[in-house]
Amino acid sequence: MSDKDITIVTLKVDSKEIKFEIPSYICELISIEENNFIPLQSHYSESLEKILRTFIPDSIRPATKKQVDFMRSIAETLNITISEKQLKNSTAARKFISQYIDEFNNKKDEEKIAEINNSKHHKERLKRQMSYYTSIAKTYVLSFGIKELSDAGIGAEEISEITGLNPSAIKRSLEKLNNLLNRKKDDEQSYILRIAYYMHKNDEYADIDNITDDLLEQLIVMTIKNKDDKKDWFYKL
Repeated sequence: MSDKDITIVTLKVDSKEIKFEIPSYICELISIEENNFIPLQSHYSESLEKILRTFIPDSIRPATKKQVDFMRSIAETLNITISEKQLKNSTAARKFISQYIDEFNNKKDEEKIAEINNSKHHKERLKRQMSYYTSIAKTYVLSFGIKELSDAGIGAEEISEITGLNPSAIKRSLEKLNNLLNRKKDDEQSYILRIAYYMHKNDEYADIDNITDDLLEQLIVMTIKNKDDKKDWFYKL
């Protein structure tokens, strides 16, 4: 790149000026745009901050927001205190994080294992999750019924008489269901569809608006078991 292709630009920070070289075509392109203000939360502001930080000596370079947030998380988890210097100085913050990172990760792992091993919590979490999945799955139960009728060669007009839906609603329901069935077999939406399919195929779940806690618990066990065993209805679709 020749000298004529390079432009020296000046970044003024308070009373200081920082000069650096950039390709001239960048200056030409920027010059056609209106003046812009870059707020603190902007990605560009973060990039500029990183550039400016390189001009600050290590001894006085302030800690970044990410460093401060991470130190506070470590301190809360390990029940330790952070000094003012560590909060304000990047080098001190880096040393603090380096000193406690392994202990912090181990503590987090222990908490996660303890949470999983807490059967009551685990069951309640599963129940909340399955309640959420089931509430969504209910919307697809009718769609599976429509699909079975359609696959059996029954026309839209007759399906309309059986379901009470107009032909256009039936078409939309089939298109949406078929699109979802073509998704990855292990994503969350596919899991919800399998719950809907199981509810559709089993009489005890026919009254989908009045599924009892006992039936919901059975559904939890059945769906988890079949998912883990990779067999039966879960992988049939």
